[in-house]
Amino acid sequence: MNPQLKWPLACTGTLVAGWLMGYVMGGGGPVSTPGGEAADRPDFQSEDAAAPGSSGRGEAAKDTPTAQAEEEKRSEMSLLGALRETNHLRRIHGIYDVVGKMSPREISSAIATAQRLPDKDRATLLPILVGKWAETDPQGAMTWVRTLPAGEDRDSALHGLAATLAKHDPGAALQFLGTVSKGQTASGAYHVVFDAWAVQNPTAAASQALGLPRGQARDIAIHATVGRWAQTDPQAAIAWASQIPDARTRRGVVSSAYGAWANSDPQAAGAAVLALPEGDVRRQALSTVVHTLGFRDPTAAVKLTEQMPAGQARNQAQMNIASSWANKDPQAAAAYATSLPPGDSRESVLIYVASSWARIDTNAALAWIEQLPDDDTKRNARHSAVQQWGQTDPQAAIDYLMKTHPEAQKDSGGTLAQVAGQWARNDPQQALAWARQIGDEKLRGNLLGSIAGSMADSDPAEAVSLISQLPPASQSDAAAQVASRWAANDPAAAGAWIGQLPEGDARSSAARSVAAQWARQDPVAATGWLERLPAGATRDAAVSAFTQQAVESDPEGAAAWASTIANQDVRNTDLERIARQWLRKDKTAAQNWINQSKAISAEMKQRLLPKK
Repeated sequence: MNPQLKWPLACTGTLVAGWLMGYVMGGGGPVSTPGGEAADRPDFQSEDAAAPGSSGRGEAAKDTPTAQAEEEKRSEMSLLGALRETNHLRRIHGIYDVVGKMSPREISSAIATAQRLPDKDRATLLPILVGKWAETDPQGAMTWVRTLPAGEDRDSALHGLAATLAKHDPGAALQFLGTVSKGQTASGAYHVVFDAWAVQNPTAAASQALGLPRGQARDIAIHATVGRWAQTDPQAAIAWASQIPDARTRRGVVSSAYGAWANSDPQAAGAAVLALPEGDVRRQALSTVVHTLGFRDPTAAVKLTEQMPAGQARNQAQMNIASSWANKDPQAAAAYATSLPPGDSRESVLIYVASSWARIDTNAALAWIEQLPDDDTKRNARHSAVQQWGQTDPQAAIDYLMKTHPEAQKDSGGTLAQVAGQWARNDPQQALAWARQIGDEKLRGNLLGSIAGSMADSDPAEAVSLISQLPPASQSDAAAQVASRWAANDPAAAGAWIGQLPEGDARSSAARSVAAQWARQDPVAATGWLERLPAGATRDAAVSAFTQQAVESDPEGAAAWASTIANQDVRNTDLERIARQWLRKDKTAAQNWINQSKAISAEMKQRLLPKK
């Protein structure tokens, strides 16, 4: 391995534990920025500290500002060049190589640049850059990370920082995480810390992980520790995990340990899990080992599935095996899929194989599919393969369907429409040009509706304009698709658009989609929009969709909103649905509400409440 690639993964220098602890526990106000520089550019304590792998930047302080700016620009161009590499492994290696040669000033400039890049690029660069910064200035890096608002940027930066701190003193790294505001962001970094800690001292890491307060961070820490420990001493890791007091956590951690063991010694792990007594631990561990073996030795994994009881776990294990097997040897995976007995599991496995094989060799996958018995399984497998093909060559996938399976043109929401939608996400104008020349009006309307729904992600105004061009019979479905996709990004704008539509099926369908999406994102804001809707079919449709989302978290609130629906049939149907769901969740509270509610008829109360 290139030495420049090692510094984020292994210790590249020695930091005295007490010195690091002082930095971790030391105070830290807001990070000051160099005069005249952007506020998001971090400051470094030592401008002349040499970066690992550099040829020595101690002379940097003597450079003129112009020379420093030119050096930073050269570093930035090298970094962006490495980022443009299409091969993932070469891209990561290239980034590490460039960052490993950067001076502290160049790291500062690179972090500022990274924060202006698209989300995916920021997520790649920030952990590497912040981890490098922490090698020479841990206090500055920690203080800067604390100033970041909760979100993906802090998540990325915290992971890189935690990795560097944990290499030198995982206990100090853990204490630092305790100073970061709680949330999923901090919890994810616990994996980095405890993974590194388990390499150094697995028993100490396990003890610390188990001692954390119950919650996501504790679960992540325990799994990371045992997963790493099981790679070197699986029996010890499993023995420790078997003593975890909480039964649910114990089952999950033990199964993870067997999975990690299967990565290094699949035969021994398989034999050990089969020797376990019948019960939940054995079933969950067996499922995990089968999943792991599916990537390494699918034949052995298949033999293990034969030891699993029939049910969802075995079905999922078979699908996992088939999917990974098809990437390596699709013919063998196809033979395995067709050898399974008829049933839901066989159909699911065939579909997995079809999709994975089509990604490698579309023609061979379709030829295999066409030899299957002519039933729903064959049609679903073909759908999966053609959808996969549509991701890389939608025109060819559509041509194949229309020439060899003309019946697909009659399925309004089927494969053709879905591939057309995929096409529109990548090349909307080309997809539109193709769809507009379709002679059959009904098919053209269905395809344009699917394209409009896809375009709503990037150009909702263009998608909306398409709806008015569709045949009346296609407008309702298209409006629902556009509204749903638009509301996922900007529910307020989608809700405002609905107010501009004439009353009718298209408006009701769109309102239903917006209400459902908005209720999942921000139910309070959604109710504000519902309150402003005028009485009528549109409002009834929107309120009904809202209550379907709200009932799980707030059944009483959902029932109150359902009571405001004007259409009696819709209102009664929704009230009964909500009441039945509420009875399953909290029988006493639901019965009290049903007894007191004036919105529920006496007849419905008799159906809902137990006979006296």
